[in-house]
Amino acid sequence: MFLLEEFYRDAYGGNAVNINEFCIYLKGFSNVIIWGAGNLGKAIEEKLRELGIEITLFWDIKFHQLKECNGKPVIETYTGGFDKETTLVIFGIGNVPVGPFLLHEMERKGWKNIIKGDAILQGIICPFTNGKPLDASICNKWDICSVCACERLMNIVKSNVPEHEEPFVLDRVHFIINNFCNLKCTHCNRFMNSYPNEKKTNLDVEIIREDIDKLMDALDAVGVIILFGGEPFLHPQLSGITEKILEKENFGSLLINTNGIAPVKEEQLRGLEDGRVRVAFSNYINAVTPAQQRSFYKNLKYMEGKGISAKAQNEVPTWFMPTTLCDNHVSEEQMIINRNACDFPYLFVYNHKIFPCTIALTLYDLGIADYEDDYVDIQKANSRDELRRQIKEMMARKFFRSCGHCDSEGGGIINAAGEQGFSERYALPKKNKEKRNV
Repeated sequence: MFLLEEFYRDAYGGNAVNINEFCIYLKGFSNVIIWGAGNLGKAIEEKLRELGIEITLFWDIKFHQLKECNGKPVIETYTGGFDKETTLVIFGIGNVPVGPFLLHEMERKGWKNIIKGDAILQGIICPFTNGKPLDASICNKWDICSVCACERLMNIVKSNVPEHEEPFVLDRVHFIINNFCNLKCTHCNRFMNSYPNEKKTNLDVEIIREDIDKLMDALDAVGVIILFGGEPFLHPQLSGITEKILEKENFGSLLINTNGIAPVKEEQLRGLEDGRVRVAFSNYINAVTPAQQRSFYKNLKYMEGKGISAKAQNEVPTWFMPTTLCDNHVSEEQMIINRNACDFPYLFVYNHKIFPCTIALTLYDLGIADYEDDYVDIQKANSRDELRRQIKEMMARKFFRSCGHCDSEGGGIINAAGEQGFSERYALPKKNKEKRNV
């Protein structure tokens, strides 16, 4: 008997799944729809066809443009008049920020029979399992794998950590290397447009390298390390940062997030042909100028020619609007709810401090608030074990004071990913320009 929760547990956990039971389950529905006709949706349809399962059609926001995918019709999302009781929807949208919101929306509309497409990718398409060596170069070459959100990769990394009393393994860590960007995305989830000019800086490379050494020494393993900005390729000493990370052996993959438009210098690419590295080009083509579009494709081709795993993400037709930075003055109970609802609970490291999320980092860095329980000061830890303990204690907190600034639902979905320009929604109050203790 097929149990969806068991399927998810094995798929995400790095174990083998029961493919026969999975196929029997899908064949029990009158219609099987894949929502999302991008790289992930295409790969899922191909795998299902290989297993003898024919889908009915695709749903996609770009149905007018696509018309069909892999020989199957593409129609507008939620149309077609399908019976919700006898129809299975495979959620094949790989957009990490937007995906959870769309999934919740579908559930609110009464669709009960849903399978997450990334679970099919990880449990049925992925060739790796627990206890076996992970070759991240294969993951990084796959257009269908986002890497940064792959729970299977992270759990396989954990399974290969030598057993001892209390292994400390994190799914994902972001190292922030600068606080400015060559784009001005209105709804940037790093709030770059809110930064005054004096705050727009490249962090000193020696500070970054020291933080990498101390944090990676404190951890047994990390699934994915992400270099984040701002825009990483605006840091002139990028290679000095990536080389320090690649010295480490206790991580699965290194992801460098770029808008793909910043000028790329050859010395910045040193070492990036390492199979553990992927350069992820965020695709905001529809929001930028023709000259910037040309730069995007030029940089992508240049890196590919250097043997680097550089991947342009699917064109993102929608984006999730982040919360504002205002203090909502909510109760502890609401902050606990916000913490539990957070879809982005990963560590962010910046300037000798470790934050539980990008909101906490931004509040501190912009001087809006200094919540001392919302970060770990790397320099104040006197030993590896003390730093390890402090990180664990921070991560175990029921809520952070920064959660009082966060609207767990955000501002909803917008249809202009990468839209350029400043919005008063993210304005920095003048009274908060100087850091204040709270």
